[in-house]
Amino acid sequence: MALTAKQRGWILLAAFAVGIVVLDQATKAWAEADLKERPGQTITLLDDHLAFRYARNPGAAFSIFRDWSPRARGAFFIFVAVGAVAAMIWLYRRMPERRRLYEWALGLLIGGAVGNLIDRIRFNEVIDFIDLHWKSAHWPTFNVADIAIVVGIGLVLLDALLQRPEKKPEKQPAGKGKKG
Repeated sequence: MALTAKQRGWILLAAFAVGIVVLDQATKAWAEADLKERPGQTITLLDDHLAFRYARNPGAAFSIFRDWSPRARGAFFIFVAVGAVAAMIWLYRRMPERRRLYEWALGLLIGGAVGNLIDRIRFNEVIDFIDLHWKSAHWPTFNVADIAIVVGIGLVLLDALLQRPEKKPEKQPAGKGKKG
């Protein structure tokens, strides 16, 4: 029995999500095992631009919510991640036709959300290790799941821009149309 286009879409979405979770967790395990034990916890890749630096983030982007109690913060982030994944699956189920760009986007978003959710459940914080900077001006340290989420959001926006609005049938003026 051949798969429908929508079933193939589910497989693609799931494959992207699982791939991101595996890559995210593998890189975080490496950061935990290697970077955490290094003096200075850093590997410089490009002077003044890019390094791997071990960090733990109890908050969210830009460390927001880091001042909340660990219990409240943990419950909040788990609720948000599970809700976001459920909403994305619900939205995809309601799509009438298959849209590959949207499937890639949702796969990246779901994989990123689940990757960071695993950290939240295990550690009540997220392991970050990618340090992007210009000289001494540092962007907040991030991880593979964060990259997947940002790229996924970009693909959702691109997909929305590329969608053509449905053309409504033109109304014929009164008295014209079928001949009787």
